[in-house]
Amino acid sequence: MAGIAAITGATGFLGRNIVAALAAAGWRVRILARHDPVHPLFLGIDLDVVPGDVSDKGALRHLTADADVVVHAAGVVKAMDDAGFHRVNVGGTQNLLDAMQQAGASARVMLISSLAAREPAISAYARSKRAAEDTVKENAGGRPWVIVRPCAIYGPEDRETLALFAAVSKGIVPRFAPENARVAMLFVQDAAHAVANLCAAQTNNQVYELSDVQHQGYTWRMLRDHAEQALATKSILVPVPRPLVHGIASANGAIARLRGRAVMFGPGKAREVRHADWSSPSDRQPPPDIWTAKTDLPTGFRATVAWYREHGWLPPCASAPHG
Repeated sequence: MAGIAAITGATGFLGRNIVAALAAAGWRVRILARHDPVHPLFLGIDLDVVPGDVSDKGALRHLTADADVVVHAAGVVKAMDDAGFHRVNVGGTQNLLDAMQQAGASARVMLISSLAAREPAISAYARSKRAAEDTVKENAGGRPWVIVRPCAIYGPEDRETLALFAAVSKGIVPRFAPENARVAMLFVQDAAHAVANLCAAQTNNQVYELSDVQHQGYTWRMLRDHAEQALATKSILVPVPRPLVHGIASANGAIARLRGRAVMFGPGKAREVRHADWSSPSDRQPPPDIWTAKTDLPTGFRATVAWYREHGWLPPCASAPHG
């Protein structure tokens, strides 16, 4: 048994896969959740569940008291304003560190950040992720820490990348980014294995980026082409002018304020999407003897499409014509 791994954000898209990867690596897994989770990835795992969320320092003390490593994956990717991002992404991180101090916990701390933290001026989300990183570095209280910045993660159950496949399946794919903009990609199970491997490694006080083996990333045309191959269909890539991209985002933001409900594609997300360089150089990845990605994009896209179709998120593959 590797020890006790305590996890926040365990019921999220990446978090569920981290739980599975840690359990497979021999860790006893303890999670913070509002209620007992029910998910296929948790079948056969003897989970310790601590009721609560990152605003509850009592629950966080219980979660972390005797843990060997604490993986902080909780966070929000959409909020009404800067304060909403800061309250969860930064405040939740500080709450965790405070609770660990109160509990006398000496565990290593691993923060699941984002590649967006590399560009904190670009959006409120990016600022909050960088601020969370700074919080760990400045307030870890002498505990060893590791920060990981995953790039765009995709895979079964991911609703963000689903939009690309849905557009390709309908034959028209809007390109919101500049033609030569590049984005690094990573299959969710590879991301989870990176976290599990780093939990067991002795590399401390480091910031690592995570991407698949194509560290230079992919253009939107390349992503569209790989999605076409996975779907066995063809589509048209339509560039969307910059003013229209930001106009759509501003309109979404205004509607969100009127409804009092956060949206994913607001002005900040538009700036993130149009950023030219979300690549991830190899020298920023974990040492190769600790982790390298196993899944290339064609393989990952095929697995993702198969899951989408099996679960009705995409229409089934068209049958070959007779005769």
